[in-house]
Amino acid sequence: MVGGTNSGRCVITDEGSKIIIVNPSDSLARQRFTVAHELGHALLHNEGVHERSDVRLASYRRHEVEANKFAASLLMPSEKVVLAFEMGKNLEEMAILFGVSQTAMRIRLETLGLV
Repeated sequence: MVGGTNSGRCVITDEGSKIIIVNPSDSLARQRFTVAHELGHALLHNEGVHERSDVRLASYRRHEVEANKFAASLLMPSEKVVLAFEMGKNLEEMAILFGVSQTAMRIRLETLGLV
C-alpha cells in the first residue's frame, strides 16, 4: 500500500499495478479529494508500503503533505482559484465550482494567501 486512510488508499498489486480505493460512504467532494490525494501518492511515492511507524513518521507526514498539495493543485488550480476569487465568488460557491469541500477550499484559499 502506498498511502491509506479510512477515506481511501492506493494499493500496489503483486503485478505492480496501482489501484485507488475510496470509501463510498464519503461525500462526493471527499471522494474526489481522496482520489486526487491517492493519485499523488501513486505518482510521487513509489517506494512500497507506507507505514505509520515512529521511525517513518517524519517521512509519512512529508508524504501526506505532498499528496495533499498535489490533490489541491489538481482539483483547485491556483490560476482558476484566483480568478474565481477576483470575480467575487464566496467560499461556498467556490467549493461547489471546484467540486471540493468547503474545508478543502478554505485551506486552498489560505495557502494561496487569498484569505
